[in-house]
Amino acid sequence: MLLSLESLNLFGIPKNIGGLKMKHVFMLINDIDVGRGGLTRVMLERASYLSEKGYKCALLTIDYKDRYDLIHKELVETNRLSENVPILNVYDYYSQKNTIKDTIEPDLSVQKIEEDNYYMQLNQLSSHRHVRYFDENGKYVMYKRWHPNGHLEFLDLFREDRTRKCKIEFDHKKFKRRTIFFDPLGRKKQELYHTPDGFTYLNVDFNVETGKPQMIFLFHRNKKEVTHFGTSNPMLQFHKYWLEELAKETGEKPVIINDGIFLTHTLLAVDPNLAYRVATIHTNHFDSPYTEGAPLRKSHEHLLHNYDKLDAIVFLTKKQRKMVLKQFGNYNNDYVIPNALSNLTPTGIRKDYNKISIVGRLDPNKNIQDAILSFKLIKDRHPNAKLYIYGEGKEKDALLELIKNEGLEDRVFLQGYTNEVGKVFEESLFTLVTSKFEGFCLVITESMMMKTPVISYDC
Repeated sequence: MLLSLESLNLFGIPKNIGGLKMKHVFMLINDIDVGRGGLTRVMLERASYLSEKGYKCALLTIDYKDRYDLIHKELVETNRLSENVPILNVYDYYSQKNTIKDTIEPDLSVQKIEEDNYYMQLNQLSSHRHVRYFDENGKYVMYKRWHPNGHLEFLDLFREDRTRKCKIEFDHKKFKRRTIFFDPLGRKKQELYHTPDGFTYLNVDFNVETGKPQMIFLFHRNKKEVTHFGTSNPMLQFHKYWLEELAKETGEKPVIINDGIFLTHTLLAVDPNLAYRVATIHTNHFDSPYTEGAPLRKSHEHLLHNYDKLDAIVFLTKKQRKMVLKQFGNYNNDYVIPNALSNLTPTGIRKDYNKISIVGRLDPNKNIQDAILSFKLIKDRHPNAKLYIYGEGKEKDALLELIKNEGLEDRVFLQGYTNEVGKVFEESLFTLVTSKFEGFCLVITESMMMKTPVISYDC
């Protein structure tokens, strides 16, 4: 979904507000990582395009990850994201805001394997990268595990009854980033988040029965004040507070585009006087059988019942817009903007007439097992044909097991994520799409751009 300069007139929102040209565009999603296509690729390309045209774009994430600096670096180096577009994460934002020391060195003493006055179980260090520590009375007191890159990943401290008291996590720069406390039954009680120079900037208190946050305390180091969020959905309040703080910092009324359907409540909670709020729909809003008249998907219910409160809602297709407006009403804030296509151009490489390809997440919706089982039906008639599947996802282990059980290990291959979708499409005989549903299937369009036909379900 690419927002053109015309659509950044912004869905009827003026580009000039009080004589000041509107420049800031925030794009909100739960998380970003490198091994993803689809929605992530759409966001990266949209942000890069708008940045090139002079807009100040930033990608906003609300998950906890200690390596967004590495993710951003890789996305830029692989030309998937403009170097002028930052990734702003809520935890990193408040960590940096509360860090006051210019030069900081991590405490390397905790990173070492040897610990004075402890007996150590070392036989699994090379195979599992962990060590257990016992005191002089034989009590199990600590566990350490190291990352494959060599830094300490986390350590656990134990009570006398061997129940875990807390887990202390470290980032790739060897700084302590988070401490998690547990009750004697192993239930999470509290999370503390730390700056590199050792200040605790966030305290998240959990209800041990539900496992959900019940109170959040945000510390302001310079002012020596604490902001409290609770007890009704404190995480949403925290995210709302952050988004509104970002909006205020721009000195104008920026645009927040929500690309994460599960963050609809958060978008709607943002003060409409502080930011223009835009929702996007990236997929079919109907549940099975995914046609008009079917039940709504639970994830889309809140948006479709409340988009009248937003500045804009953006659909991928005219057909979806028509169905939604027919069912939920026309509030003159709806727009149709298809997904942007990558700049793919055939290079003339030779086709591999034995190569069939699938590009997509390894996700239940993609229904890839159908493609694997179908391939089994034709493998004897076409003994040289091979099926290559590009993508990552939670279905990986199940698909590997299916391939093994069906005796297709020398014919069907999981290739992982690829940055070279154009090359994959161009050299394939044809591309397969077996999804249960799609919004606007980029694979179909981009494969055909590379002069490769597609065999697809009616999704």
